[in-house]
Amino acid sequence: AARVLRADPHALPLTSAPLLVEVELPRSLATPLAALLPGTTRANLADTTAVPADRPLVIVVRGIQRSPENLERVQRLVKERPDAIVVDLGVPHLDPGGAAWVAGYGASRVAIQAVAEILAGPDR
Repeated sequence: AARVLRADPHALPLTSAPLLVEVELPRSLATPLAALLPGTTRANLADTTAVPADRPLVIVVRGIQRSPENLERVQRLVKERPDAIVVDLGVPHLDPGGAAWVAGYGASRVAIQAVAEILAGPDR
C-alpha cells in the first residue's frame, strides 16, 4: 500500500494540477493523476533541465539508488524547487528531499492509482 513517508504540513494534497517529471516506466502516474487533477502534464526526467515555478512539481522515480544519473537529476530539481514532491514507485531507500516523500512500493496499476489518490487528496 502506498504511503506518505514524510511531508511538510501544506504539501499534500495538491491544490492544482502539477507538472509530473518521471523516469521511464511501463506505466505512468500521469494518466491516473490527470483523471483526478485535470491539467496534469508529464515530462521525462532525463530531458528535464528546468521546471516552471508556476505549478506544483511531482518527481517520480523507481530505484533511484541504482542510478547515480537520476539521483543527481532529482537532487538538482529538488534544490531548484524545494517544494517538489518526490514519489518512489519502488522500495524507498533514500529520501532525496523536497516538501514530501511518497512511497508506492511498486509500479503496478493498483500502486500507481493509490499514489494518485494520495496526491490528489480524499475529496477528489
